[in-house]
Amino acid sequence: MADFRLYIEKDPSSFWSLKDDWTSFLNEIPGANPFLTPHWIGISYEFFSSDRELFLVVVRDQMDRFTGAVPWALRKVDDHVEIEHAVPEDVCLYLDFPIDQRFRSEVLKGSLELVGREYPGARLSIRFPYIREDSPSLWSLQKLLDERGIESEKIEAGKLYYMDLPENYEDFLFSLKKRERTQLQKTEKRARRIADLNELEMRSPEEINRGLDVFMRLYRLQKEDSGDTLTPGYEAFLREIFLVFSQQSWAALYILNADGWNVGALLALEFRGKAFVFAGAEDPQAKEIAPLALLMNGLIKSSISRGIRRIEILQDSLPTEYYPLKQVRYYIFKAEERPVPSPRGERERVSR
Repeated sequence: MADFRLYIEKDPSSFWSLKDDWTSFLNEIPGANPFLTPHWIGISYEFFSSDRELFLVVVRDQMDRFTGAVPWALRKVDDHVEIEHAVPEDVCLYLDFPIDQRFRSEVLKGSLELVGREYPGARLSIRFPYIREDSPSLWSLQKLLDERGIESEKIEAGKLYYMDLPENYEDFLFSLKKRERTQLQKTEKRARRIADLNELEMRSPEEINRGLDVFMRLYRLQKEDSGDTLTPGYEAFLREIFLVFSQQSWAALYILNADGWNVGALLALEFRGKAFVFAGAEDPQAKEIAPLALLMNGLIKSSISRGIRRIEILQDSLPTEYYPLKQVRYYIFKAEERPVPSPRGERERVSR
């Protein structure tokens, strides 16, 4: 007899009705991060995936305690149903499923069976970008699909970088190679000779709201030549998600002011002893004072003082050359059931 029950929720408001139980559950499982919260997944779905049917599988144990969720978004196309994460591609590099590890494989199996009942006879087409190589769901998905005779594929899509922090900044400095440590110190001293610098750390919803105006202005300036600017929809998403996260004390925004001008901004999230550097932007006219390098160093100092023990970096272009980074790969995971003719010329639902 299963030790859990599965329930299907299709109304996006379910993310908010479940948020207290869901968030409490994340405090109990290893590897939790802010991108597994109902806040992140729910807002991402509403902004970017609402053209797909929400298929949120909620897991509860025999005592009716919340023990996981499988947030999928479905779309029926011809004779197959597309299964994707409720958070779409390019919004986040941490797609996963918060599930009690005891039930993970069985919950994923049961979730696929529920999709099959919802769309009887339809072939399954699965695509999950991006799943980290250390994801506990990756092996479970591969094993589950292999048992069903469905060939899956994982395609390396990039790498994420992180650093572990000591208990004080002095130990951190001396963990750097001498050349990098000297260069970092010279960069900061030179910047302070050039301009009167003031670093601001914003955390309240009111501060975050004002700081986002600064970040978006700097991002537009930084990308002016390339034309690679944020869409109005993505700007609205960032503002919504960071305001909601700031209400939970999960968001921080660092701004560098030089001679009265805001020249750099860094967006970060904090969750369960980790900081996640989400994005940064700087004024191209202020590059000689290296705003993002100074802000990264300031974020490290602040993180250590707040008891943060790991920083994970989500944007490739941030200045991290001074630091002893480790890396983890992430993949696009996909699988598809394919029809082949039967000996009698009929199409059968089989996998290749």
